[in-house]
Amino acid sequence: MPFQRRRIIVDTNIILRILLKDHQELYEKALNTFLQAFEHNKHVFILQSVIAEAVYVLAKLYKIERPKISEALIKLLENPYVDTQDEETVIEALHIFSHKKIDFVDCLLCAYAQTEEVESMDRDVIRCMEERGGTRP
Repeated sequence: MPFQRRRIIVDTNIILRILLKDHQELYEKALNTFLQAFEHNKHVFILQSVIAEAVYVLAKLYKIERPKISEALIKLLENPYVDTQDEETVIEALHIFSHKKIDFVDCLLCAYAQTEEVESMDRDVIRCMEERGGTRP
């Protein structure tokens, strides 16, 4: 019996097309990826690096406001068939990103500091961890 894959890992372009809906043909193709996965009881898995790249592209290239980026990605991750590594931490990082002027990866480190020991020399990360009561270097 062949191995059955239970999830589909998607790239940044698929996430961008789903969120932006800026190119009808590519949006439909991306949407179909999700629908096919759900139809076959598979999960869509989004790597943290893909989320970070999507945040960067949406903020820097498309000039979308931080709260809108966070809201859209959180909504996507709240779908029961969409997963990412340490999902609660990623969602917390997106909440932090929505109101702090620091890079998403720094927000991710700050969110991890709530449950893990995080060491950093980055002032933004240290300040964020101190404000949130996380671990300090």
